Amino acid sequence: MPSFLYVLMSSGSTSARLFGRTFGRDPGMKRGYSGHEEIELARRGLEEKAAQLALSADATGYVPEYRRAPEYPFPAAVDDAINAYRGLLHAGLASDKIVVAGEADFGARIVYSVQLPPGAADSDFGLTLGRIIAPLGANLDRRPALSSGEDIRELQKAGVPVVSLRQDGLDYFDAHHTADDTLDKIDPKQLDQAVAVWSVFTYLAAASDVDFRSLIAKAK
Repeated sequence: MPSFLYVLMSSGSTSARLFGRTFGRDPGMKRGYSGHEEIELARRGLEEKAAQLALSADATGYVPEYRRAPEYPFPAAVDDAINAYRGLLHAGLASDKIVVAGEADFGARIVYSVQLPPGAADSDFGLTLGRIIAPLGANLDRRPALSSGEDIRELQKAGVPVVSLRQDGLDYFDAHHTADDTLDKIDPKQLDQAVAVWSVFTYLAAASDVDFRSLIAKAK
C-alpha cells in the first residue's frame, strides 16, 4: 500500500489548493492528519509550508481556506471547512479511504500517552509503537481513543478511526489565542519530544498495513 499524507492546515473562501504529487498504484488516501496552526502565518508562508510537507511525503496536500472572525462571525468558518471537505469527497477522497486521523491541538508540551483506535493497543502495531515511544517518555494507553479533537470530529462521525496523543496542557490556557501566544513561550525540548512521538506514530502507520477498522470490528 502506498504511503499518502493528507495535510489539512488552517488558512483564511472554501477553495482547496493542491500541492505535491501522488505515488503508487492506489491513488486513494492512506493516512489522514489535521494540522491546526495556532500562530498566525502569512498565506504565502503557509502555502509554502504545506507544499514542503506534501512534497516531503511524496503526497498530495489540500489546504482548505475559510472565512475568519470578526469579519465573518461563527459559523462561517465551520461552514467553509465543511464545504471544503465536501469538495474533497466530490473529488473522490471518500472517508472510507482514510486509514486513521489524528490532531495535535493542545499546546506544545510533551506527549505523555498515546491512545489508539479500539483493539489496536494489543496488536503488533500497538506493541511496536509502545516499545518505541517508551524511551521518549510516553506510554501506550490501554484505553481506546474516544476522540482526537474538534477539528476532525466530522471525520470521526464519518467512521474514520482516530488516534489521540495526550499532551501535557498545564500552561495551555495561559496565553492561548492571545497576543502572548508566541513561539518564544515554547520549551524546544518539550516540543521536540512531542514531534518525536508524532513522528513515530506517523511513520509506523504509513509504513505498515495496519487495518484499524478491522481491529475495531474485532474489539466489539
